[in-house]
This record gives sequence, C-alpha cells and structure tokens, in this order.
Amino acid sequence: MTRSIFFWILAFCMMSCGTSNPISAVITADTTVFSVTSSGMTAYSVNGVDNPSLTLKRGSIYTFNVNAPGHPFYIKTVQSSGTGNVYSSGVVGNGSSTGPLSFDVPMNAPATLFYDCSLHAAMSGAINVVD
Repeated sequence: MTRSIFFWILAFCMMSCGTSNPISAVITADTTVFSVTSSGMTAYSVNGVDNPSLTLKRGSIYTFNVNAPGHPFYIKTVQSSGTGNVYSSGVVGNGSSTGPLSFDVPMNAPATLFYDCSLHAAMSGAINVVD
C-alpha cells in the first residue's frame, strides 16, 4: 500500500512539474592549488621553484595560496611592477600578499599573462594559457 502511494505522489509531481522546472545538477571543476612564497625580493617561489613559467588551461580553476608578506601578487597582461595592467577576468584576490588568489581562467583569456609583485620587478613569471 505504501509503495503505491509513493508512486502516485511521484507521478503527480512529475506531471505537475513538467519540464519547465528541470532538476539541475551543480558540477564543480577540480581546482589546482599553487603554494606561493617569497625568496627575499628576488623571486616568488611557486611550489618550491623560483619564478617558474606556469601553464594554465582555459576553463580551469586555480588557487594561489599566497604567503609572501610585503609582496603583493598580481596577475597582469604586461610583465611589470606597479599595479597597472592588472588582469581581472575570473580573478578574485589580485594583490594578495597573504591569502588566496583564485583564477577561473576564462575561455577568452589571452595566450600569455604574467604574475608579478607590484613592488619588486624581479618577482615575476610568465603564465602560458592553453586550450
């Protein structure tokens, strides 16, 4: 008896909901995490390597866990110190020196970006963006 009531309720819900309110699933992408520290005023150490070139994929999400007090970490369109040419599409936390910077790489991101310290020109590296 209980089973038949369940099926009647299920059938009623399916008919009354129709297709105008489909159930949607939330799909989360994997996030790649980088550890970013400073090597004095001469380099960012990313996962233990000084100023490496990084390859990031469009449509992927990356978190840079920055622990470099006094060295604001920016993603930029031009390799330079200062705060000009900041790339902001998909970026949350640009300029962080302690804390996360999240980068959800958009499909229209340029092929080359840079990570830079706004205060020290030697603390910089290329970001190659691929499909």
